[in-house]
Amino acid sequence: MDGGSHACLTGATPELSEPSSGSNSLWTVTLVSADASTPTVDVAFTWPADQPSVSISNGRFQGSPNPDSLRTLTATFKARATGPLSLDAAWPHATADAKLTLIDISGASEAALDSKFYAGAASITPAYTHTAAAEHTYRIAIYNEGTDVALTDLAATIGFP
Repeated sequence: MDGGSHACLTGATPELSEPSSGSNSLWTVTLVSADASTPTVDVAFTWPADQPSVSISNGRFQGSPNPDSLRTLTATFKARATGPLSLDAAWPHATADAKLTLIDISGASEAALDSKFYAGAASITPAYTHTAAAEHTYRIAIYNEGTDVALTDLAATIGFP
């Protein structure tokens, strides 16, 4: 973080808690699976920010018949204010039939808000946007519904108020 020291954690549920060192804190988190048969990971971040965003690079975005964890990026977040949420995503060097879903999971039951389909695409163009409500919790996902043709790297940035 911000040019600080590195930490390497292993095990079934490694945990790291570190404060940011300033208002423009930059973190890099690298996840490597020791067991390729279980590539699913949950990462949680909390931080104060006026315009928070999270980016991923080199994410797996393979198509069918691979397990969902190899062809889906799912993020859950809580909006602190009313404003725009966005997803900018690309999977260069390949095309895919991708489906984006946005669900409000704040209440007792989930409420589907939006769904978009990108046929034979190499990215979400233009970037997806939706207005988020303050204090609501959302789940956004992009799913590769296409046939697996190669190892596809996903780069994505999610921004929210």
